[in-house]
Amino acid sequence: MPRLGMMTDFEDIRFLIRGFRIDLTVEGGDAPVLKSGDPNTTVRYNLSIFSEGNTPDIVALSVDNQNSWPTRFLDENGTIITTVTVDPLATRFPVLEVDIPAGASPAETNDVLVITTSENSVT
Repeated sequence: MPRLGMMTDFEDIRFLIRGFRIDLTVEGGDAPVLKSGDPNTTVRYNLSIFSEGNTPDIVALSVDNQNSWPTRFLDENGTIITTVTVDPLATRFPVLEVDIPAGASPAETNDVLVITTSENSVT
């Protein structure tokens, strides 16, 4: 069954987080968060984005996808998004969907790096 890894940049965790006072976590705890599925199915990752700032922030969502498997972010209502607005000291819960291609072999893996970029970033 093809396997998918979610990456972060925490110690032992491989998520890349680019943002200003934004915390990004993935449901499932310690990363890499590995999920698997059959070819021609979709794997879902429930994310949470918390803003530590004192003003609303717009956070751009993107991925660096090792094998270019189709991905998309959804908001809490299931609408496809590329950004999410996070109010001060609030949390938003986008979902990352990754489609496992129909032609994926059972031993095939794919690492997906989630990148968040804060509009209020100082960099």
